[in-house]
Amino acid sequence: MPRGWLCFRAMFRSAFLRSAVATALLLAQAAGAQQVTLSQTPDRRTFADPSRQATYRSASKFPDWINYADCASNVLLHFQLAVTSIPTNGSLQVWAGTDDCSKLEARTGETTRTCWPVSGVLPSQQNVSVDVWSQHVVGYVSKTAAEKPKTFADLPTSSTPSLCTLSAQGATALKLWFMFTDGSNNVMGTPYQWSTSVDVVGPSAPTAVTASAGDGAVNLSWTVSDAVSDVAEYVVYCLQQSTTSDAGGTTDAATSSDAGALADAGTAAEDAGSPSEDAGTGATEDAGSASPDSGTSGTISACAAPWSPEPASPLTSEFLASIAKYECGRIGGTSRSSRVSGFAYGVPVAVAVAAVDQVDNAGGIRAGNCVAPVRTISFWDRYEEAGGDAGSCSYAPPVFSGNALTFSALVGLAAALRLRRKGR
Repeated sequence: MPRGWLCFRAMFRSAFLRSAVATALLLAQAAGAQQVTLSQTPDRRTFADPSRQATYRSASKFPDWINYADCASNVLLHFQLAVTSIPTNGSLQVWAGTDDCSKLEARTGETTRTCWPVSGVLPSQQNVSVDVWSQHVVGYVSKTAAEKPKTFADLPTSSTPSLCTLSAQGATALKLWFMFTDGSNNVMGTPYQWSTSVDVVGPSAPTAVTASAGDGAVNLSWTVSDAVSDVAEYVVYCLQQSTTSDAGGTTDAATSSDAGALADAGTAAEDAGSPSEDAGTGATEDAGSASPDSGTSGTISACAAPWSPEPASPLTSEFLASIAKYECGRIGGTSRSSRVSGFAYGVPVAVAVAAVDQVDNAGGIRAGNCVAPVRTISFWDRYEEAGGDAGSCSYAPPVFSGNALTFSALVGLAAALRLRRKGR
């Protein structure tokens, strides 16, 4: 072969090689320049009307996490994206996963897939708005690699509450990945990652709830399983029943139409860390001195409540909404007792306690026994009702019936003690 041709071919190859390398570098630089960022804080939209804001939990209850109520109502997570250096050969998608979704094997491997798509192909433009369904995020957290959807078309197109029934308690951390991919599913540029957690299983309900009578109050105590660990608070529900008097009339003071008016909000659910009485024993005074007010004796109807029989766990949003008006107190998750006051004497009260976790998942509800608050009558109540007046220096005993001598002796002893103190 002529030397000139060999030289030309060598130069051509060298030039071609340099050009190819240069082109590859340019493509790599262009690919690296692709970047997706968040232009505003994500918000929540209601599923039925995407233009409306969904309710946020307080800052102490992880508002960016997805709980059971969010999933069951299929709240939309709304993102506003900003894209720079839009590629001509890439598509913008959103993936969810517990691993690094930028890895090809995390999105495509039959046995290694830990991520799944939660959006279709998004518009290639600088400002992109995208809604991600809560159910698409929650429903595949615990699925195997083979069960996770490969494409967005594999996801349900309508609300599917059954996707919200995971088995594991506690939170599972995951991320949403907003990224460009090329025709071979390789990631282009720098994705945006949004962190959240899924927690849709509430804590177990108390194993038993015991109610005892107090002075116009109900004292509650409960036991829990050793496995319960993520309880943030307990919610107490009360419903005072109706009663029929001996004459056949209805006691107006104890209707079951609105429990919210039955318990004084200022006295509901005192902190069990420093209870004013032993919740297991009932009243603050000696039980021997407590007796029902004779004015409340009547034919008491059986205790009934909307939580009897106890519904399955987890409690649905509809059920919680239906019993919200019966809430009569909240108390810390380490507590095992509470006291609710403000009830009519002698009229039974239905009670229940539900355990709630750190993101407002109500795992279950346990009903207690039905108990009628009593009027506690102390020694001085009896003394004053009998006409006694320990404030004067002289004492004229009133006329007694029944155990007159015993009661007179007690009154005399009290008067003597008062006079002795005054003489000092």
